[in-house]
Amino acid sequence: MDKRFYKKLVFVTFAFAVLLTAAKVIADSTISTESTLNNETQISREYQVKAAFVYNFMKFTEWPKDKKTDETETKSKAKAMTIGVIGKYPFGKAFDPILTKTVGERKILIKRFVGVSQYRDMSGNSPKYKLDYSQKYADDMKKCHVMYVCSSEDEFVKDITSMLEGSGVLTVGEGEKFIEKGGMITFVMKKEGVEAKKLRFEVNLDNVKKAGISISSKLLKLAKRIIKDEQKK
Repeated sequence: MDKRFYKKLVFVTFAFAVLLTAAKVIADSTISTESTLNNETQISREYQVKAAFVYNFMKFTEWPKDKKTDETETKSKAKAMTIGVIGKYPFGKAFDPILTKTVGERKILIKRFVGVSQYRDMSGNSPKYKLDYSQKYADDMKKCHVMYVCSSEDEFVKDITSMLEGSGVLTVGEGEKFIEKGGMITFVMKKEGVEAKKLRFEVNLDNVKKAGISISSKLLKLAKRIIKDEQKK
């Protein structure tokens, strides 16, 4: 990893909690489809930035008071704020810088889940693989505060969001279709004028509210697009 880039990313990431406009600095970073970086490095940096965004989403989100959470204790003996990641894991060590940080006074825990696509392959494409998957993983998934749905699960977004209904989990994914299939926040690459495409996020506020979750208006102001009731009518 480029040490200069890493230091810059960490600084921008946690400055966001004090100065919200830092999110624009992150989004305007070196990630673009016209970069001269090799593909592996490009992907690595992209997910470092996405991990930073996820942390900051948590800082400006309130969950239902009766939300069931993971009782796992961290080394500090405090209940954790849990980020679940479902599917083929693209983050590498991107979440490492935030594992020593807190949300409120709670440490952050990362939990990885086998994707529905992976479970289908493991089960030999059994006719009831979706039901089996839900019975095996849904309870633990519902205890997460955030569920990041990796692109490997694009085909199953509706199944995953349906599984998590009523559990107060903030779902985050990739691509414009994610928030139209039940997701709440999605990352998109947007071209602005003559500039290269840059990383932005969009929010389906209807889905957020249905889950009993509240997102700060300060964060919503930074969203590239917001879906809400009056826009659908």
